[in-house]
Amino acid sequence: MHRELAVVEHAFADLEDSALAHLPSGKFTASAAWLALAATAYNLTRAAGHLASVFHARDGPAPSAAT
Repeated sequence: MHRELAVVEHAFADLEDSALAHLPSGKFTASAAWLALAATAYNLTRAAGHLASVFHARDGPAPSAAT
C-alpha cells in the first residue's frame, strides 16, 4: 500500500508543476473545468508515452544528468 501511495504522489507532483500551477480563476466552475482538462491531458500523454516505449511510460521525475 505504501508503494502505491508513492506512485500517485508522482502524478500529483507532475500536475502541480504544470497545469495545476495555473488555475484560471477563483470561480469554481472554471477551475473544475481546468482540472478536468488537465487530468485528461495528463492521462492521454501518459497513455501515448506508454504506447511509444517503456522509457516514456516511466513514473516520477526525469532522471537528472550527471555533470
